[in-house]
Amino acid sequence: MNKKIISCVSILVLLLGLAWSCAKAETLDFERSRQSEEKIKTEESRAGENKTNHTNEQDSRNLCESVKKVDFSSKEYPINWEIYTDQVEQAYKENFYRIITNQMPLEYEEEKAVYFRDHLRGISDLDDMEFIEQFVKETRYRFIDCDGDGLPELLMDIGINGFCILKYLVEEQKVEVYHWLNEYEALLGSNQIGYCNSTSANNTRYGYKTLNRAGEVENEIYFTAYYGETGIEYEIYIFGDESMSGHLNQEQWDEVTKDFFTMLDCPVTMVTYEEAFGKNFTGTEALHGNTDEAMRAYDEFLSGERALENSGGSTIANMDDGSMKYLTCDINGDHIPELHIQTSGDYYILAYQNNVLFVLFHEQVEETLKCYGVCKNGEIVYKYTKENKESYSFYKFEFSGNAFKTIGFYRNDSNGNGVYDENDEYECNETICTFEEWTSSAEGYFSIDKNGDVQILHMMEWKDYNESKKR
Repeated sequence: MNKKIISCVSILVLLLGLAWSCAKAETLDFERSRQSEEKIKTEESRAGENKTNHTNEQDSRNLCESVKKVDFSSKEYPINWEIYTDQVEQAYKENFYRIITNQMPLEYEEEKAVYFRDHLRGISDLDDMEFIEQFVKETRYRFIDCDGDGLPELLMDIGINGFCILKYLVEEQKVEVYHWLNEYEALLGSNQIGYCNSTSANNTRYGYKTLNRAGEVENEIYFTAYYGETGIEYEIYIFGDESMSGHLNQEQWDEVTKDFFTMLDCPVTMVTYEEAFGKNFTGTEALHGNTDEAMRAYDEFLSGERALENSGGSTIANMDDGSMKYLTCDINGDHIPELHIQTSGDYYILAYQNNVLFVLFHEQVEETLKCYGVCKNGEIVYKYTKENKESYSFYKFEFSGNAFKTIGFYRNDSNGNGVYDENDEYECNETICTFEEWTSSAEGYFSIDKNGDVQILHMMEWKDYNESKKR
């Protein structure tokens, strides 16, 4: 049992953040799907559950007149080609590409960078390159101006995750989520959203929303058809400056929904990745960072002159307890070194991208039980020791902060004689093996010294934080 616990800990510790991201993605998606439903349910409860209490004729006419004032025709803001030049277009595509391929964080939460993939369901088993090939390049897109500023936002059809609209903020040089559409919604125009949910057995619900320039829902109308034993009942909810609801007869329903249903059948046209970004577009040249800028940012942070984007301040836990050590090494292949910090209680990886310094990875460390090392090839080594058991796990990091295990080793001095030999227990990648097989698999990763201790190969040397401050 102890062996299994240690093995599981070593596998899971660096992947904890990814697991949290997947759980969060499902939560976010669920929240987006249910918000409008909850709003309607609230109104339904106010009106009472007995749907046979029909709205009086005058109220029905008033409701119809309110709906008729809505222009159910698709509208699309034109792109201002005087400001959206070829150079600007390239910058837009480069920055959108960085985000959707997880090469830059989408947002920053306390002690964690949140990437685009963290918001998605159904992709947890893909590494970043697989994500690009199987998701990014298979997704459909549309550049469309949603807020009327003459510059396009990026609309993405992301399947079970619905639709996502991303906006590039030129001055801040960052991308943010403009609006999420759930899986029942579709973009009908620049700021117009249509909704259709027929998953319920006793009703079908349709909806129409408009967004303001901030990407927030401004006005909503919901059309609901209820199917009962006595026939179909029709109900409308209007949310906005003057919210109202009521029942309609068949004739009224047909009259006020005709133009809406015509519009609902014609969502904005989506195109392929190649059509949106251009054939063979990768944006890789723009991803190479400035090492000198990163090193200056790290020096400023270590000297207390620069704050982190996340973590809530300029320092991290236990920086001044005398145990802190650090080093710099590129571990995610973005051509910019990351700052690695290990204290008595925590292990941090700080990253610098797009003029932002942030926490890429954070894990608590139990002193004397586990520690981290960094190899010159960018792999992270996680060592866990307890009593007469040891495990060594090697991980590679991706742009998104996603870590995957390349190989793992475990040994147990099962006879308790204080010596690891052929009579003890050994595993490689959770597969039981002999001592000879274990040492053979370890070639290139570590060696065994004359005392039987594991010596990790090509390790980078940690620097003492307090000693560096004295200099």
